[in-house]
Amino acid sequence: MVDRQPISLPWYDENSIPGGRVKLKNFGSVPAPSSVPELIEVAQRIALADGKVIGWRGQAHEAWKVEPGAARRIHRPWNGVQPKWSRNVQQMLDNLGVARVPMGDSPRSRQGAIEEYLRQLVREVRSSSSLSQPLVRASDLEVLTLLQHYGTATHLLDISSNILVALWIAATNESDKTGIIIAFSREAVTELLPSDVSPTLWEHFAQIRSGRPAYWTPPTTTPRMTSQQGAFVISQIADQPWGTVDVTSTFVWNDHPGWNERPGSDPSFDYTDVHSYFIAVTPELKKDFLTSTRTGVFGLNHATVYPDLPGFAESHRHSSEVPYVPPFD
Repeated sequence: MVDRQPISLPWYDENSIPGGRVKLKNFGSVPAPSSVPELIEVAQRIALADGKVIGWRGQAHEAWKVEPGAARRIHRPWNGVQPKWSRNVQQMLDNLGVARVPMGDSPRSRQGAIEEYLRQLVREVRSSSSLSQPLVRASDLEVLTLLQHYGTATHLLDISSNILVALWIAATNESDKTGIIIAFSREAVTELLPSDVSPTLWEHFAQIRSGRPAYWTPPTTTPRMTSQQGAFVISQIADQPWGTVDVTSTFVWNDHPGWNERPGSDPSFDYTDVHSYFIAVTPELKKDFLTSTRTGVFGLNHATVYPDLPGFAESHRHSSEVPYVPPFD
């Protein structure tokens, strides 16, 4: 029996991706540009090598695996990360009237828990006259899209077609920690058109479980999504060393079908199904990017990334920087 271990594939070296390398626990050995121009060069080389990058996702801390909010909210206690919370989570589900699911560690049991949780969210919204009125004609997926906009944990994974937006999200928090940018290839997903959207979650989940992850751009977008050039990746729960998205990356388990390790020969890997890639966002890169944003180089700030009333309010919390105010006489 093979001892299961994560393996960092030499894809970046074999494709001459610049940027130096840094080894991260959850993502393996990845490019580590130190400046914004170097990041752009790394991203361009990755996109050219893949040929069809569809979106980028930024995260402020490399210790965080890539998983949607619903996975973090529901299955993390069952994943052994915070076992002392598991009883509290099950009690919460009982109080919500959600059917009990096996508290196992398999992707299937986690997927079942998340599906029950999301169905309950939609039921609560549709049973409330004040909440459901503007959503009468919306599909269940569109309901969840709107809920995510207001901060609800759903199964939708935010991405952006603009790497600078992903960098902004990765760089504006955890300034002393290394963050990560994830690139997704079009080959990894199936575009979900408005005509393909199932009216109910039962049908939607059946779609997701039977094929590749979906790439979803809602037909009715919000100012925030438009400003962030946003879309979503929707995936069934998978067991990856870097997260729960059902896409093969440059960091895989050594029991992956593409990994070939024979006694007396060098290991090899079939890169055919590798369709996601990583770039480290070091503290040095964060500092370089934030210096540029403060001087207006990219036109990115909290107000432009979150151009709505909640975003405006959040940008003027007591802990926020004070904008320039002319001196009083």
